[in-house]
Amino acid sequence: MEPILNLEPLVKHFQAFFLVLGRTSGIFVASPFFGSMEIPVQVKAALILLLSLIIFPVVGLGLGERIPENMVHYGILVGQEVIIGLIIGFITSLIFSAFQLSGQFYSLQIGFGIVSVMDPLSQTEIPIIGQLVGLFALLIFILFGGHHLTIRALCESYTLVPVIHLSAASSLLIHIVDLAAAMFLIAMKIGLPIIGTVFLTDVSFGILSRAAPQMNIMMVGWPVKILVGLITLIIFIPLLHHATVNVFDRLFTDLRVIMQGMGK
Repeated sequence: MEPILNLEPLVKHFQAFFLVLGRTSGIFVASPFFGSMEIPVQVKAALILLLSLIIFPVVGLGLGERIPENMVHYGILVGQEVIIGLIIGFITSLIFSAFQLSGQFYSLQIGFGIVSVMDPLSQTEIPIIGQLVGLFALLIFILFGGHHLTIRALCESYTLVPVIHLSAASSLLIHIVDLAAAMFLIAMKIGLPIIGTVFLTDVSFGILSRAAPQMNIMMVGWPVKILVGLITLIIFIPLLHHATVNVFDRLFTDLRVIMQGMGK
């Protein structure tokens, strides 16, 4: 009677499987959805192992030619695979920082800058509006199929980035700097409606303070700014959905270009 699960290829090519496991682990550590701190370590390890077993017959059997006989060289190769996974996951998560940053713009403008909560994704304290926008972006990321596209990028990376060449380091650095610059630009564009609305509210209160100096503008203006900011955020959320989809679409396009540059 033949076994239901044939583990002979895995045992025979265990060193190649360990390379696949290393790159998958790197992505799970740094990517925005798979790398969430809310996922228990045991569940995350099981998902890494399961995904590695699934993609190994597709991409891993050809890695046997790259296995060196020297264990030191093999350890360096495993470390390189982990670094490739970390880079792909970091690039994917970089855009999420734009949404959290835009939420910080919201909070500072409407007076919520001192109200911070623990973000379950990054395990850091961020303003409450930043957490709201970050969770909204994560929801759109899942509905957009970003977790599936991340796995697809992992499979494509074995074709586009078989190894990292030192000559590609400068190109990779330039792309990461460009993405970081784009992150601030995206955050400013997302935060601009509320920033502009609250700015006009401040101008109105400034004019009102000149017309009625006896009025306590500080006590009146703070709740009004919060109310105006929240109403603007509610109105802006439907438009934010389309902007978020476009950002993620561009993200995976840029990720493919970056992977092509890494493999050259």
